[in-house]
Amino acid sequence: MLMRCVTTRRGYSEGGEAGTARARQAGPRRAFTLVELLLATVIGALVIAVAVGTLRSVARGREQAEYYSQMLAHGRYAINQIRNDLANFYRCLDARQMCLEGRSGGSGAMAADRLRAFVVSDRAVGERLREGDVYEVEYGLREEAGGEQRYLTRRVAPVSNTAVGNDRGLLSEVSRHVRVLQFDYFDGRTWRRTWGGRADYPSLVRVTVGLAGPEAEDREITLSQEIALGPLPDVGLMLLEASGDSPAIGTGGEKGDE
Repeated sequence: MLMRCVTTRRGYSEGGEAGTARARQAGPRRAFTLVELLLATVIGALVIAVAVGTLRSVARGREQAEYYSQMLAHGRYAINQIRNDLANFYRCLDARQMCLEGRSGGSGAMAADRLRAFVVSDRAVGERLREGDVYEVEYGLREEAGGEQRYLTRRVAPVSNTAVGNDRGLLSEVSRHVRVLQFDYFDGRTWRRTWGGRADYPSLVRVTVGLAGPEAEDREITLSQEIALGPLPDVGLMLLEASGDSPAIGTGGEKGDE
């Protein structure tokens, strides 16, 4: 038993010496040099910079897309509201009973025009007045406290006497972020910046709105649309309808075959 133990201890000792000898022959392990560490650091920094720049660009593009989408929605709603009112412009055989008045409030980036007109509508305003189907509407711009932001307003009031109108009514906000409001009127030959109030009305009204968010004057967008006003009622046709007569269709006065 004693000899086995000695042999075993001896074998272990020989194995350990052999392993030490092999480790000495292999030499020390090679580490990264300073140049390699610096190169890896530079490459990592470049990859991170490119990734951060890409993320920022994507975030900025998404923010701009949301901004322009919001401005377009406000602008389209404003133009649609004005178009719906002008499509129902009040027309009368007595031109003195009609009203479309356009006043200029500057031009360019500071344009703040006003438009007043009689329209036909079946929507009640809610005033304690006897309402018919003729209303006076007026569009213009108002400024918030401090003058930093403008918004489009619409005033509507029932009209009981078209010869006088109604300068009261209900004032409501139509669209925010509207910085420019401009109306141009086509008389059949030229475009005019203003329009008289009675006895005549233009064939076309061009509405231009410029929109920009708070502290975003450099990202203003402009929308424009031309709105056609229909012709006056046919006096002869109205008289025929009132009398109950109507022109015969398909009787052009031709003689039948005998």
